Amino acid sequence: MEILDDLRVLVSGTADQKLRFWDLKEIPKKPLFTLDIDHGAGESLTAFKATSDSKFFVTADTHGQIKCWNMSKLDLRADLDEKEMRAQLRDEWFISAHRKIINSISLVESFPSDIFIISASSDCNILLHRLSNGVKIGQLGQEPLWNIHDMERYANIRPYYVREWFNERREKFKKYVEVKMSSMKDDASFKAKCALLETDMKSKPPSKRYMTQREEKEEAEKRAKELHRDKIKQLIAYDEFYEETVPFADFSSDDEEDPHADMKGKALTMYNWKSQRRQVRQRDVDKAEERHQSVKDWKNSKVLIAEAKELMARAKKTVESGQERSNKI
Repeated sequence: MEILDDLRVLVSGTADQKLRFWDLKEIPKKPLFTLDIDHGAGESLTAFKATSDSKFFVTADTHGQIKCWNMSKLDLRADLDEKEMRAQLRDEWFISAHRKIINSISLVESFPSDIFIISASSDCNILLHRLSNGVKIGQLGQEPLWNIHDMERYANIRPYYVREWFNERREKFKKYVEVKMSSMKDDASFKAKCALLETDMKSKPPSKRYMTQREEKEEAEKRAKELHRDKIKQLIAYDEFYEETVPFADFSSDDEEDPHADMKGKALTMYNWKSQRRQVRQRDVDKAEERHQSVKDWKNSKVLIAEAKELMARAKKTVESGQERSNKI
């Protein structure tokens, strides 16, 4: 249960993935609005928390997933039906945070860099995520520690989106681009911008002086994708109602794991779907070499026991041969 002080609304949640908003200004007979959070079939709502200004709230479930909702445009007391109310809400992101059920969620709003989500789970982990984009900052107790005042190192990391949700949003964005492109094809200023982008792309020098046919083909495909993304950025710039915040994969690529396509122009180079890439530093190499030097002469216990037995046998043989010589004398 959560009380939105600014709106004078009480929010109750149930395991059937329903959030109900109740009016505190009068004795309610029924909720103002009932929201189905849609965390996936078979999951249950376990925790939810709203920001102090009542503009955002996050929901968690039994599968370790967290979803962020933007309700800055939601008017709970408007004379609208459930469908129109839902249209005013926006699910900003939906991520896989934990491996097991999330038991508790808290929001930290005392830092200027961002609002942070602290989540505790039955997988024995307490994690920290950014509210603005769902990026994981780290785990309590990890080494090295993070600097919560500097978010620059997390600028080019993509969150661990729930794949089904991401694919759905990706298809939705693809349709948006197709419809918008067709509606803007007769716009003179947009056509001029696209022509200028094509001219700039053609005037770029090749990356190598001498290239094989395969390298030329790969570079041509890469430039075509770059031009396509640049046109989409211009398309978004012309749309004053565009509010998309999630970085989408480049749907012009057949590779679903292509990490490069933030349609707002931020190159996402530190992410793949399997795991986050770790940068190997020189001190890591030095430590590994030092560890290798310290253990390179180490032998397995079985090998040492065998060598000891061999030495004992040789010593026994030497003693017996000495006794035989003394007896002969």
